[in-house]
Amino acid sequence: MYTHKRSNALTLEGVVYTSIFNPLDGRKNWRDMVSAFVWAHKDHSDATLILKTPNLDVHDFIDPLISFLKCFLPFNCRIVVLKSYLDDDQYRALLEGTTYYVDTSFGEGQCLPLMEYLSAGVPALAPDTTALADYIQPDIAFVVPSHAEPSTWQHDPR
Repeated sequence: MYTHKRSNALTLEGVVYTSIFNPLDGRKNWRDMVSAFVWAHKDHSDATLILKTPNLDVHDFIDPLISFLKCFLPFNCRIVVLKSYLDDDQYRALLEGTTYYVDTSFGEGQCLPLMEYLSAGVPALAPDTTALADYIQPDIAFVVPSHAEPSTWQHDPR
């Protein structure tokens, strides 16, 4: 079971990757994001991945995340989950402290957080698939290679 100490301060140092998503939405593909981050930065104590989620029950995401991360032990990089509402100043501090925005979705409508970060000059790591193909280009993002694969149609009861 996950336990934590409450703290209102988060120090953003080194290289900071941020992703804002609902982990209960299977399209968001958070396991690939986390595993790629850990493998790329397992020896880098100055690398942080921030996963900003909606205000969910902590056990809906943290417990599966911790179980998943045990497969990669040991590693030195840092993974931080923010699950609470951020006021304007806190959100701006997160945006300004972010080096790269990360999106690993299988399917995306627009991804407004990605658009916000790009418009603030934060480069992205993202696929150029589904709606992201409209604006993810090599001059503003590191394009994550992808390929077509069969999938279900979201929200179709059949």
